[in-house]
Amino acid sequence: MSRMSRLTRSFIYAAAFTVPPLAAAALGLRELASRDHPARLSPMSAASIAAAPRPTLDPTKPTVVVLLGADLTEITDAVAPYEMFARAGRFNVVTAAPERQPTLLSGGLRILPHYSLAEIDSALGRRSPAIVLVPNIPNIAQEQNRPLVTWLQRQAVAGAMIHSWCKGAMTLAHAGLLDGRTATAHWGDLPKLEKMYPQVEWVRGVRWVDHGQLVMSAGITSGIDASLHVIARLAGDSAARRVARELRYPNYHFAIDPRAEQYALRPADGVLLANAAFRVGRSRTGVALYPGVGEVDLSNVYDAHAHVMVADVETVAEHAGVVVSAHGLTLLPSLALSPSGGRDAARVRRLDRLVVPGPEGRERGASVASAATAAAPSLRAEYLHADQPERFGLEPVLEDLARTADVPTARFAMKRLEYRSSSVRLEGSAFPWGTLPLPLALGAIGVLLARTLARTLARRASRRRPAAATPAAAVAAAALVGIIVGVTPSALRGQSPDAIAPIAPNTRVRVDVLTADISAPARFTPFGPLARFGRRDRAQPVIGTVAAVEGDAVLLTLRPGADPVRLPRTAIREVHVSCGRPPRWRAALKGAVAPALVGAALSALTTSIRREDGDPGPARAAASRAAWGAAWGAARGAWSPKERWRRVSLLPPTPSVSMEELRPTAKARRAP
Repeated sequence: MSRMSRLTRSFIYAAAFTVPPLAAAALGLRELASRDHPARLSPMSAASIAAAPRPTLDPTKPTVVVLLGADLTEITDAVAPYEMFARAGRFNVVTAAPERQPTLLSGGLRILPHYSLAEIDSALGRRSPAIVLVPNIPNIAQEQNRPLVTWLQRQAVAGAMIHSWCKGAMTLAHAGLLDGRTATAHWGDLPKLEKMYPQVEWVRGVRWVDHGQLVMSAGITSGIDASLHVIARLAGDSAARRVARELRYPNYHFAIDPRAEQYALRPADGVLLANAAFRVGRSRTGVALYPGVGEVDLSNVYDAHAHVMVADVETVAEHAGVVVSAHGLTLLPSLALSPSGGRDAARVRRLDRLVVPGPEGRERGASVASAATAAAPSLRAEYLHADQPERFGLEPVLEDLARTADVPTARFAMKRLEYRSSSVRLEGSAFPWGTLPLPLALGAIGVLLARTLARTLARRASRRRPAAATPAAAVAAAALVGIIVGVTPSALRGQSPDAIAPIAPNTRVRVDVLTADISAPARFTPFGPLARFGRRDRAQPVIGTVAAVEGDAVLLTLRPGADPVRLPRTAIREVHVSCGRPPRWRAALKGAVAPALVGAALSALTTSIRREDGDPGPARAAASRAAWGAAWGAARGAWSPKERWRRVSLLPPTPSVSMEELRPTAKARRAP
């Protein structure tokens, strides 16, 4: 066997070993990207919503409104400032969303907003909120969250203080409130935000930026410092220090001086992708949800464990229905132990652990822990906060993450949360061994398949000779890898909405209608990423003609002469307008490209491994297979051109607000 032939074989086997894990990593990356785009939860009945408690507004106190997205909101960004301003005792603190319907906090925690935007306007009368808290709402640019942007612009013009946490600054930039100003956000999002909003001067090396009416924080726990700074401004330094003591927060000095070393992306941060793509046996963690549970302590468990892809987290409550937190958040558990039996009890028995959050968890969460133990005798309650009541709630959770997963994952979680402390002791596995079995198995399968294919071709040859020392093999393999690398990012990007006018009547559309609540986390299987690839978030496409758009519903005519079907906006995932079918020649040309490239690459690669005397060379085999693939793809495209669709919005564009209107004036700006 010649030297070049051995090099060719080595290249082929190396590619066979690396391509399957890389493909799995691409699927894991897609899962990371898709977790910020969940389907909206199933609506609650009007009677259930009316029965849910909500805080009463004291007219003598200024009001703080924490905004929630229609589909998803970062958990700590929302609940931490809620608890902090509630602990201050000087404010009415409520949550508000475009509609008063259940929505998701990141990690899967379900919450019912206290008010819709229309209801909070009515409750406040002619007054505006003193402070509007803006957490990270990942899908703020989508039409379902457009009312939030419009409402936020109105409050800014009325003189309310706008205080963003983490990537919530993107909402302010999207609303036009940051043009020409300095701003900050999470360290991992700054490069993207600089490209999206070049008119904003994004700064680094600080934990918050204060412009008087606009206050922005950097990543997640930096918001604690910014909110303490705001509380000190409005209620006094003593009130802010008391809130920090009650939270057991050790870094009050950042509320005075925001300067800090800037984080940056490092190779070690790749542990997140490794966990998403290759982590075998994710922990199924139950979190006890009991009346009076602390908001920050609850969010710490979700943000540390669920966001680094090492655990699927579900809340477990004693009874079905709303659970009210320590300061009045209305939370909806995903699993209820009463009535006994049923699907929820079976899911509780499949949990690996039960975490009872809060320093008072042993007393207040005792009934939930007892009920869970009765349903699953092997389940043991763990009290991460009650065992160390003097520490800030995030620290024991990070240490638990290092013990149960590994130290690199815990370090990344600490960096992602931007939590800085010398008192955290991370002890555990020094390497994420749980991420190794799957990529090694995929690589071994790839090598085995390549070896089997080579031997099969060799047996069929009546006369054997070494493969020709041509560069065709390397070219074919490079083409195949190029196709995989080139096609994968386009699949990951998905479809982005076009900025066009609202839908006109008699327009042919495809409406993706939600059919189920998918908030429950999926169990891990070795081929879980592959099974989730291409998932449509359980939305059923319905094609018809728009009869009208009335308020919160779309009237859709499915067949000529039939009565229109009424689709409520809460049940609509996406809307696409038909662009017609392309000309047959264009569909044929487009359909021929992919089969020709793939066929040529595979044929050239196979022929280069082993071929008989008289067989065509790799170049000729590639050309022949490309011709057949192009003919087949062209015929298929010409026979049935696919209808093209363009994603659109249901609402008119958000009106922009000029910076002159937003300049605080003596009349518009008032002390809360």
